[in-house]
Amino acid sequence: MVIGAFNELLHHNEKWGGRPWPFWQISAFRDVVNNCSSKDMGFKGNKFPWSNRRGGAMCISERLDRVLANQPWLGFFPNASVTHGLEAYSDHTPIWVNTEWERGHIRVGRQFKFEEMWVGEPECEEIITASWRRD
Repeated sequence: MVIGAFNELLHHNEKWGGRPWPFWQISAFRDVVNNCSSKDMGFKGNKFPWSNRRGGAMCISERLDRVLANQPWLGFFPNASVTHGLEAYSDHTPIWVNTEWERGHIRVGRQFKFEEMWVGEPECEEIITASWRRD
């Protein structure tokens, strides 16, 4: 997962005001994101986390800040979400990534099954005791 001010746009609708970004530049950034097998995680909140803080027709707002993640990261944090905060002391708004698990969600890999035949193995108790102490 990568979070930050990329100073690039993935789409033309990520900018309000000012001159439009060149298509080739947007396309080049999109290619980099795709070549890195990443995806934009989206967001909740303010559509434009950067602004030049000018008024009226001089105001330019853009989505220059974003969170990108690859599939293994998204698989490990399937409920992750991104929120754009409110303006603070900067021309960029804060971005929060919440990786909390949903309540009651338990990540299960391969299911462990105990085989009764292991009890007859001389080292069985030692292995179990050592494993419990280690964890």
